[in-house]
Amino acid sequence: MKKGVLVGCVLILCISFVYAIKIPTVSEEVSKEVLEDRDRTEEGTTTYFYAGSKLIASQDDSGIKYYHQDRLGNNRKVTGASGTEIASFKSLPYGQEIENTGVKYSFTGKELEESDLYNFGARYYDSNLGRFTSVDPVEDEPAYAYVHNNPMNLVDPDGGLAIGADGSALSESTRDYRWTNPGFTVSFEVGDQGGLMSTTSRFFPKDREVSNTRIFSSVDYTRFIGRFGNWRLKATGVGSLGWGLNTDTAIVGNENTNEEYSFGPTGRFTLGYEGQWFNTDFTGTGGLLKVWEGGRESTDPMTVSLPPTSRFDNFFSASLAVSKGPLSVYNTRTGDGDNIFGAKVRIPGYGKFSQFGVGGSTASNGDYSKWNFGVKALMNNGVGVTLGISDIFNSNSEFQNDLDLNFGISYDF
Repeated sequence: MKKGVLVGCVLILCISFVYAIKIPTVSEEVSKEVLEDRDRTEEGTTTYFYAGSKLIASQDDSGIKYYHQDRLGNNRKVTGASGTEIASFKSLPYGQEIENTGVKYSFTGKELEESDLYNFGARYYDSNLGRFTSVDPVEDEPAYAYVHNNPMNLVDPDGGLAIGADGSALSESTRDYRWTNPGFTVSFEVGDQGGLMSTTSRFFPKDREVSNTRIFSSVDYTRFIGRFGNWRLKATGVGSLGWGLNTDTAIVGNENTNEEYSFGPTGRFTLGYEGQWFNTDFTGTGGLLKVWEGGRESTDPMTVSLPPTSRFDNFFSASLAVSKGPLSVYNTRTGDGDNIFGAKVRIPGYGKFSQFGVGGSTASNGDYSKWNFGVKALMNNGVGVTLGISDIFNSNSEFQNDLDLNFGISYDF
């Protein structure tokens, strides 16, 4: 009798313990991972199933449908229970539709509403413009730009903070090329006249009718100061060290060679305004250089060495740039009278490359004109490579040299 009472007490305690810890069932475990959302319309009720934030299936009176995404979360295909394709969605990187045969949650899994805008939660997105319709609620993010103008590598889950396509935090090399805040950038360039994105022209006064060879290195530090409504401000400090060789060969056989070294700081402030339709950047640059130079003058059959000299050079420039999405058009005026017009296009990267840039510019000051063309590739690890070509001609449109080449490499850290 006592043994039976003891066994009964043990069973009661075990049952109480089991109910206290509430051992989960299989259905409960699944419900933690797969969420349901019901959409009731006049046509009936559709139930959507999510794994985290990813739409994986839906079910209505016609049966179950499965959704298939690409790496950016775009629902590219919808299939039925048998695997037969029911609908498909094709688009450009910023979401402009090429074809949609019935995918409701198409671009990055967001719903395209009757207003022809995608509902991202915190705000609406216009895929035809490639921009949001209201300011980003996250203070340090671009006001209207979609995923820092890098739609091949970044996504925006809720209309606030952009993240990597793999869910990782935003790396500096994938940020908006206009407002990247990399901290330090180390650059090295070598070339003749200097390519499209070369900074050597800011640091060396060039004789307009000579062959110029340049080696240039710099360390830049960029600091994003803050955003004030639709306005943003950043500052960049540059320390530069350069070497240049100028050779001027006269028709009568004289040859003058001038070699110069320079070192000095540069400051640059950029004030940008982000509008709903386009962006505008105002940039002011100024610096002071210490330049050492010397050379020789050769006249057959005699060569004369010129005494070395040193001087301080100051320079400044002002620039206005207007951009819309990946396209930027700019005009720069320098203190020595150069007037530069140019355009750049930023192309979203893929794989190991976060972005590419292609652009060209022309410069003139009354005595000469010059054109540049260049391409730039920026990798996910912060390494950038620039290739450029340029040529110069005088006021009579006569070319002075063959094509000049420029090569540059930089690293953001």
